[in-house]
Amino acid sequence: MAERAALRALEAEATPAPWRAGELREAPVHPGIGDDGQDECVWCDGGPPVWVGGVGDHPIHRHEVGADHDLYGSEGQRIADAYDYGLDGIVRPEDTRFLAAARNALPGLLDAADERDRLRVVPHAGDRGQALRHLGELGDLALQATARAYRDVADLAEALLEGRRSR
Repeated sequence: MAERAALRALEAEATPAPWRAGELREAPVHPGIGDDGQDECVWCDGGPPVWVGGVGDHPIHRHEVGADHDLYGSEGQRIADAYDYGLDGIVRPEDTRFLAAARNALPGLLDAADERDRLRVVPHAGDRGQALRHLGELGDLALQATARAYRDVADLAEALLEGRRSR
């Protein structure tokens, strides 16, 4: 319980979730500036855009930038970056994705652990009906906590697998 309380305090002081690896940046597309004469923006050297749009004759690309080394908070605030790739921030792309996924899963995992501990409380045996109602409530809490924990673990696994696929 003490470790959980310490984790909750750390979680409460941290940048609010969700976190994400990298940030989305938009740039105008310039005709014929690519190596092979294709239309590109300043971010196209880092990979294909995640969104293409624009207004009228002014195309825009949106790219995910810094996904291997930068962490951003829910309001776009920079949490960690690697300006010179290794001098600051996080060095390994797998660590960046893991930290973002773990940060986002932590509140649900702590809640599930708290609910698990509440399930260990045994009601007084004075009123059989009250004890049965309490057991029913505990069963409902256990199902909810289990479902949340499975979702959190599945989200974490998906984030980690997505990181492996992008390499």
